[in-house]
Amino acid sequence: MHKPQPHRWHDHRVVVFSGQYDSNIKTGECYQTQTLADLFDFHPARQPKQHGPAFIPSSYADHDARSHAAQQARGSFVSLTADVDSGDHALAVLVDAITAFAGAAASLVYSSPHARPGDRRWRAILPLAEPAPYPVWLDTQTALYDHLEPGGIRPDRTLCRAAQPVFLPNVPRRHAKTGEPLRGRDGEPLFFTWRSTGINAPGLRLDHGPVAALVARVAGLRMEAERDRERRRIASLRRPVADSDDLVAAFNRANSITDLMRHYGYLTDPKNSLHWRSPKQQGTTYATRIMGDKWFSLSGSDVEARLGASKGTGCFGDAFDLFVHFDHGGNRRAAIEALAKEAGL
Repeated sequence: MHKPQPHRWHDHRVVVFSGQYDSNIKTGECYQTQTLADLFDFHPARQPKQHGPAFIPSSYADHDARSHAAQQARGSFVSLTADVDSGDHALAVLVDAITAFAGAAASLVYSSPHARPGDRRWRAILPLAEPAPYPVWLDTQTALYDHLEPGGIRPDRTLCRAAQPVFLPNVPRRHAKTGEPLRGRDGEPLFFTWRSTGINAPGLRLDHGPVAALVARVAGLRMEAERDRERRRIASLRRPVADSDDLVAAFNRANSITDLMRHYGYLTDPKNSLHWRSPKQQGTTYATRIMGDKWFSLSGSDVEARLGASKGTGCFGDAFDLFVHFDHGGNRRAAIEALAKEAGL
């Protein structure tokens, strides 16, 4: 009997670590890696939720692999992922929706650590046939989520961030908040369930078929939004200006905080469009709020990164402050000089 040949995606490696706070940024050591095929052969861990096994769907594993900027610049992304923590969807509903997107491609869907009857939560892994750079991967993640949402499935778009941890199968002993048992007296999970195509299925191809069309549409919309933002920015700079204050005011007129936050990788709260999660933020809340022509952040990570100006335990700023931080490394003078050069001053 002919033995099925292994698919290339089996050997694609991903960064693995233990929980939210496991970092090598200070030690300089590379992270451990596993193959995608390894992830399909599992037994649920028994760790507290925040310390459970996790991975980043990229093969870049240097000491800064948990940095969003590092993964955006150097990451090689080998899998799509999804996190569905609301809606109490049946497993079959999510599997059918993923199959409608990915066809016969390989996938793994499993329940989240705190999932239980009446509050079913899921995570999904969809290996790619070939590694993709960050912009292509981001457009494909977005296409997957845009496909799921019309059916009432609302994935957490936090996983569009380049280095966002994706937690692997794990069932703690008890629910962290309620204390409810999640394992029986015999130590076995009470609620864990999963569905897999197995590893004989091919990786998801992005170069043809319905997925390619969906990704191309997302990429087109993103590029047009970026072109429109650039046109408005340049038009504002062509107005007569007298000094640096005028340049900053012109920049703020041409660039909305919302547009820039999307551009720099902020994620919006699905329940409140004025609340956002900074790409610097390590927690899972939406700690940044837009109020008029200013943004305010209560994220300690934003404060530590010197984003905007400090205020109490948080920080704040305007659109220009975002431009200064993300495009010019916090160098306000360099940002103003860049605007002045474009304005011909």
